[in-house]
Amino acid sequence: MMTPEEGQKMMDEWFNNLPVENEKFYSFLSENVKKFQTFDLLSYFSYYNHLHDSEKYSDFRGDKNFFVSEVLALLCLKNDFVNESSVSQDDYMELIMELQKTVLNYCGRNDALEMKNNNKPLREDTISDIANILSREAKHIRNPGLPEHHLIFTEKLFEPIKDEVKSIFGFSISDSVVIRKNLSNMINNKCRKAIDEALEKGKKHAKEVIRYRKTRIVESESIFTKEQLEEYSKYSDKKIREGLQGHFLNELYYTFGKTYTFTANELSDFTSIELEAVKAFLKTFSCGFPSLKVEDKIYEPITILKTKPIIEYGERYLIPSFPLIIWAIEDVIESALKQNRKLNEKYPNIKHDFVLNQGLEFFKTLLPTANFFQPNLFYIVNNDRCETDGLIIYDQVLFIIEVKGHRITPRAKKGYTDRTRKHLEEIVQESYGQGIRTLKYIEDSGIAEFKTKSGKQVLIDRKDFDEIVIVSLTLEPIGNMSMVIKATNDIGFFQDGHFPWIISIYDLVVLTDLFENPLMLIHYIKRRKKFLSHKTLSTYEELDLVSYFLSNGLYIEHTLKDAEEKNVNWIEFMPDTDEINDYYMYKFGHKTKFTPKPKSFISKEFNDFLLQLDRSRMPHRVRLALLILEFNNKSIKQLMDYIKKIKKAFANDKEFHDCSIYTLSLGGIGVTFMTGINKQELDFKLHRYCSYKLHQQNSNTWIGLGDISPNPNEYKFSSMFFVMKKNIEELQKA
Repeated sequence: MMTPEEGQKMMDEWFNNLPVENEKFYSFLSENVKKFQTFDLLSYFSYYNHLHDSEKYSDFRGDKNFFVSEVLALLCLKNDFVNESSVSQDDYMELIMELQKTVLNYCGRNDALEMKNNNKPLREDTISDIANILSREAKHIRNPGLPEHHLIFTEKLFEPIKDEVKSIFGFSISDSVVIRKNLSNMINNKCRKAIDEALEKGKKHAKEVIRYRKTRIVESESIFTKEQLEEYSKYSDKKIREGLQGHFLNELYYTFGKTYTFTANELSDFTSIELEAVKAFLKTFSCGFPSLKVEDKIYEPITILKTKPIIEYGERYLIPSFPLIIWAIEDVIESALKQNRKLNEKYPNIKHDFVLNQGLEFFKTLLPTANFFQPNLFYIVNNDRCETDGLIIYDQVLFIIEVKGHRITPRAKKGYTDRTRKHLEEIVQESYGQGIRTLKYIEDSGIAEFKTKSGKQVLIDRKDFDEIVIVSLTLEPIGNMSMVIKATNDIGFFQDGHFPWIISIYDLVVLTDLFENPLMLIHYIKRRKKFLSHKTLSTYEELDLVSYFLSNGLYIEHTLKDAEEKNVNWIEFMPDTDEINDYYMYKFGHKTKFTPKPKSFISKEFNDFLLQLDRSRMPHRVRLALLILEFNNKSIKQLMDYIKKIKKAFANDKEFHDCSIYTLSLGGIGVTFMTGINKQELDFKLHRYCSYKLHQQNSNTWIGLGDISPNPNEYKFSSMFFVMKKNIEELQKA
């Protein structure tokens, strides 16, 4: 066995050799890209690295990565365009795949060196962690949110200044969206057509070989010599067809640039956008040969392709990485807006209002029984006029919404901690501070008075709420950053135990699709806070947490106990969004096989029970639901089975019936469900029975829920009781 000292020595030697190895990889790449016609090389690299199984989404695609085709494109952009390949067709594909492997080796070793040379180890402090994440993701991740959502948001965001944008650039935001939606379709259509023609050509000439085997006659316009026909005819019909189809496919890929690249006229015809607008778009986002200096790095967080993701030569265009063009446009437009004084002053308010209004629309879908006030409410503190972006009342839960429209700058994406801290202060600390100021005003006022822009009065009484949630709502996709910001307040922004829900509209729209039960949204926020209260727990992004919640409710207690017993000090929940992404592939028409939404861990019967409870609008229904959800799945199933039986009995005899379950969690919680026709009598019996059960079980809390509907398939909740010895919130904190 190898000793720890020997293992460390081997690792040190490996790291010490990395610079030399990487120099060899770079030299190999530099020398060999010049052997290919540039567009033929980049076309196949782009094509290969975009291949995926559309019928089953997976983040893992083997050796295929979008950044690979970008790295090779950047290397080519250091040189003049190569007009003709010097590598033979026979050696072509082998060398192409060797280049693919070498790029991956080069990038992987660069990543290893960067991690080794980083002075601050992972998880030393929150700012450094986030700076490292931003830098790493800028190199690897191309879809910080779903592209379809991004394009929808883009049109809405720029709607108030769409005329100004067209005046500056020569194309409209709508033009850019149509182009981005259709570019990949156009290239796919061209590729499919060319591949089908190559396969058909193979079939056609295979038939010629088979005919020759019978007749021994060389046809007048044959592409084969007699010797070739003799050789081919030795094989089976299937082998002949497959061999010739492979030959013509290789021939296609050898000059793939003719198929994969496109002209402005082709794009205009395919999208039905005026040619001048298409040309303006291509001119804005294209770069040519050479665009880089010899000393420029080719594997960096920020490159020329982040703002000019299209490569042009001889009035033909190529896209090395389609995801880049989805996300590049807005950064370029916003940079241009900053050069115009009036637009620079106007645009921040446009961004703010878009995020706020869009976010409130999502919350209205998530919380259909909630009370929504007009956005931008004003209040007075020490003679100062203050503002809160939004207030939502859902049962006894008050949401304070604060919005930020800031973008993450290139400097932060390069890993600079000073800019990263500044962004966190702008996006998280400022919105949190505004939320705390509103919360403090409510708590200090008794009955807090707010006013809308039109002067309408809104009164908020702190005693009406069991829970207050501060929401920091952002435009920037920050689902990865928010997972690093712990409720333990390592970052130093939070106070008084109030931890905000930091959420981007890119994640909120997904929650709106996936959460069909408003009570489960509150449960998710609660479990999310608990997860982020542990330094030992980690996952990649917000939607990973959503995925784990849907599958198991984020019940982490057993995981933590097991880790403690085994002295494990770090638990990584692996990325788990494939099922979510696969659903959206179907929803947005990228696959034909029906793909349902990811299922929730609660049963259909219990979900329906909670939905009808919510529609009852009974006060404190959220508290009731959250307490019932403290029970495990087995107990909840037992409760629903009991309820089904007594509902059936109640439908038959209209008599009083009841059932109960009990758990030792939080000092002991019991639940009783009771039926009865007369509400007043039901209230009396239910309250008395809950008090009896509380003392009988020596429990801390007993919940009673009364139903007066004799219909076995519906609930008409009329009564709700909480009988408790101690404040449940104190037990939850403990």
